[in-house]
Amino acid sequence: MDSLWNEILVIVILIGFNAYFAAAEIAILSVKEVRIRQLAEEGNRAAKTVLKLTANSSRMLATIQIGITLAGFLASASAAVSISSVLGEYLITLPIPYISRVGTAVSLVMVTLVISYFTLVFGELAPKRMALQKAESIALRVARGVDLLARVAGPVTVVLTWSTNLVVRLVGGNPNDVKDEVTEEEIKAFVAEHGSLPAVEKEMIQSVFSFGAINVTEVMVPRIDIVALDMTDAIDTALSLFRESGFSRIPVYEEHIDSIVGVLHMKDLLFTRADDTPVSAVMRKPMIVPGQKSAINLLQEMRHDG
Repeated sequence: MDSLWNEILVIVILIGFNAYFAAAEIAILSVKEVRIRQLAEEGNRAAKTVLKLTANSSRMLATIQIGITLAGFLASASAAVSISSVLGEYLITLPIPYISRVGTAVSLVMVTLVISYFTLVFGELAPKRMALQKAESIALRVARGVDLLARVAGPVTVVLTWSTNLVVRLVGGNPNDVKDEVTEEEIKAFVAEHGSLPAVEKEMIQSVFSFGAINVTEVMVPRIDIVALDMTDAIDTALSLFRESGFSRIPVYEEHIDSIVGVLHMKDLLFTRADDTPVSAVMRKPMIVPGQKSAINLLQEMRHDG
């Protein structure tokens, strides 16, 4: 009887290992990379290990699968050898017709079902759900154990990773493509579903996407509203126009408004004397862009060029 309890203890421990690796898989894959990088930069060793594992997801998944497979196989084998034999001997003694002929088979099926139930609930479903709820804390706790197994089972993980990558390529996939991008539609759906966001923040997020969909023509100032300088205008005239308009940049034209030849920056006049020097002497080369260019791309270029 003592040996039976020892076998049950071994099975419980193996299911615990199964739970460990099942939780590790979900936690490491679900953890927020930005947060982990922040912790790693602060010197958190566990966070650095998590980044190391996620950098080679194929190796990490192969390692975890080795742990899960070994734990599940050993638990089932141990139960089949010890518990099913004891249960089979007991069933044979029962006064049930034909039980003596099928007692061993029935005991094996019963033990398999019970072990499968406990493995699924305690070794898979429950730990995975917990890992989804507490991905960061669990990932930091299990990372070193997974990394240790990856080192010990290095040759095996190499073979498994190579085989997996080969199969992925054969079915038309890219084993190196693990980037999970959030689409515009997903963000919009998130904003629409979460009523806790303030109206101002919702409007701001929607405006970002709206701005990204428009082109330069849609944000251009109408011709009659353009504030501009003739290239022969003096610097003192330009200073007055800057004060009146409140702009920090004013286009410069030659002869007529449709012929823009430069842009005058107010900061370029800070150390320039207000005299009759023409603005053409200090104006900059204009940025000429097509009207169909994306407004958000133009904004990025303007920020880059100053």
